[in-house]
Amino acid sequence: PAVARSLINLGGSHCGSLAIILSLRANKFAEAAQTKGEVIKERIWRQCSSALIGALCYSVKTLFAEHKDGEDEEIYAVTTFFFKKILPELVTGVESCVPQARSSALENLLQSVSTAPSTVLMRFMEKKGSWARIEAACRTSLDDCINSAAELKSSGKKKDSSWMNHMKHVTLNKATHFLECLCVRSFQLQNAEQGSFTVVAPTSLTEKMIKRGVIPLLMDIAKADVGPPSNKAMESLASISRVKDCRTIMLQDEGGLELVKRALATKDLEMFASTILLVLHLLWDEEWAEPLSSIEPGITSTTIRWGLFAMNSIIERAQDRVKEKEALCAEYNKLNQEAWDLDDGDEKERMESERDEVLKKFAATGCEFELETSKNFTPLDRLLLRCCLMMQVVSKLEGGPEQLVECGGLSLVSSCIDIPIRDTQVAAVTALRNACVVLGTDGITPSNFNDPAHLVRALCGAGVYMVDTPNLIIMMTETAGRLKAVPIWIPYFGQLPEFMQVVAKIVPPIYEGLAERPEDVRMVDPISNANLTGKLSCCSGCGKLESKRGSFSKCSGCYERSYCSRDCQKVHWKKGHKHECKKANKK
Repeated sequence: PAVARSLINLGGSHCGSLAIILSLRANKFAEAAQTKGEVIKERIWRQCSSALIGALCYSVKTLFAEHKDGEDEEIYAVTTFFFKKILPELVTGVESCVPQARSSALENLLQSVSTAPSTVLMRFMEKKGSWARIEAACRTSLDDCINSAAELKSSGKKKDSSWMNHMKHVTLNKATHFLECLCVRSFQLQNAEQGSFTVVAPTSLTEKMIKRGVIPLLMDIAKADVGPPSNKAMESLASISRVKDCRTIMLQDEGGLELVKRALATKDLEMFASTILLVLHLLWDEEWAEPLSSIEPGITSTTIRWGLFAMNSIIERAQDRVKEKEALCAEYNKLNQEAWDLDDGDEKERMESERDEVLKKFAATGCEFELETSKNFTPLDRLLLRCCLMMQVVSKLEGGPEQLVECGGLSLVSSCIDIPIRDTQVAAVTALRNACVVLGTDGITPSNFNDPAHLVRALCGAGVYMVDTPNLIIMMTETAGRLKAVPIWIPYFGQLPEFMQVVAKIVPPIYEGLAERPEDVRMVDPISNANLTGKLSCCSGCGKLESKRGSFSKCSGCYERSYCSRDCQKVHWKKGHKHECKKANKK
């Protein structure tokens, strides 16, 4: 932190200003080398310039992380230095026609905003001119990759391993990573009640990003199908689709449904995980239900197949870790015994050192399941969670509930109840509870599950093992009560261990109280935010939503109506706006 403060001119230092001067000089040397055709020298000078600015950006990142509230005097000084000194240099860098310089500038910009307080991010997004130049740089990077792919296809080559082509893709990847960071930072996580699902709520920053036109940009990157950048763009769309404007813009776009179809057919795990979260949010709007139901193969069956793949892979991972731990235990015991048998000396010290290293490896192996607080929460865990979330809302898709039964979806969600990740548990229990509501309890039989006795044990065990999650206990008790009300399920409740029999006895009276609730389909990702918008304008002629704030023209008479085209304006004028507009002028 002390070095970071000196690098941004705090405490009477001028290191930051000097670094910027040196960076500008390095850029001049790079341009001179480029003119002479000295490629190696040009790269070295550009790296030098990027490293100098990068040091300043890393300093800003460090100090932002130290002051998360963003309200004291030091953070004000850091913010002022960033906007006055660093941001102009970064914006100039992203406009460079050289992919390497653009890539470095985007990387440094990402470093700066990754830990910035929300107030700083809002100020950043309010700089319309800077954002327009950054957006143009992102589109330039996308066009470079698309043109490169077209040239490669026309040449008949399978792969272009040149340095320039590599840098084009790296630059687009950095641009998309920057956009993804902004999308993630524009939402806030909330746990409203103990034991409830993690709520992801939009903020005013989300609204500002939508106004700036980030949705069409992300859609274009996702449609380009250029590997990791497209995956990141789809994940960003999945996040920002919690806002209604995003879903409306995608529905209006001719390629919106085709994008979802192609992404659902992918073989890439991370792309599918992002797409299924996007589909979940799209189903908040009734307008999307019919188009999504028309996709073949059905979304429900595809989701179940991916969910089963994730569950199987997680089980294999758990088994591998158990074997690894057993092997480390055996090795530790062997080394410990050998060290015990030796007399004091160098050989014994070496044995004890090796034994301690094995013990460290054992501690670092991790648990069989990656908990939500773990740094190693893997794409497999994320995929399984999102598949469970999707299975809550299959009733909105035509034929969805039937596919849930036929394709083994009920067995999958019953298995997920045991996974020690709260969000996955809540999603699985909600999916099972909704299936009881939609299909009717009589429509869910023990034959729909691989191990119905396990399901009953898991549901009745909630009151024993999950005392810190009351909301989850209530939902599991309600589901257990629905099953116990059907005669075919009663024998499975009789097979419960003795300490669970007490829970099974109190299920019916609790369920009777819960049964008075309305028979609704619930969602753990609440749709209370489903109608939030970025305050974009609608065309008064055809009702189309603008994809970017200010892209529609205003009526020059009253400035209250917006139009997507001259034709719409003429039609609306004849329909009666000429009278409204005159009244507005008089006022």
